[in-house]
Amino acid sequence: MKIKSTFFDEIEFDEKDMILLEKGLVGMPDLTRFVLMDFSDDSVLHWLQSVDEPNIGFIVSDPTIFDTGYTITIDPETKKDLKMEKDDEMVVMVIVSVKDKGEKVTGNLQGPLVVNATRHVGCQMILDPDTYGYDTEVPLRQLKEEEESKVGVTA
Repeated sequence: MKIKSTFFDEIEFDEKDMILLEKGLVGMPDLTRFVLMDFSDDSVLHWLQSVDEPNIGFIVSDPTIFDTGYTITIDPETKKDLKMEKDDEMVVMVIVSVKDKGEKVTGNLQGPLVVNATRHVGCQMILDPDTYGYDTEVPLRQLKEEEESKVGVTA
């Protein structure tokens, strides 16, 4: 399958790799089909491209780069909706915002994306705002160190 993206020109992907978020994202319920792309093999950041609206995409990452103790509890109904049989099928991502000309990087820990990696279905959860924020900052130096540690480089 091919789509023309504003950010990456033409993107070609296998339809079986598409992630279905049946209820869409908060504020964007019509965007239900996405494809996850790597910026590079060693990056902690990824690109979540909408298939429904090729002009929309999001930087996403593992939430633990923002909070090493990050945990969520998935209720039985959500597990059923995601057809989750084993916990190791679950992948959790957060939408990342880059602000102040790249000097500030934040993650939405309050609204994680939970995906069944085996079945390619997912949802956006909304967590208690007293637990996690939608604008949790990671120092840019820490983000660079995360990137370097994935490839075995030290600063």
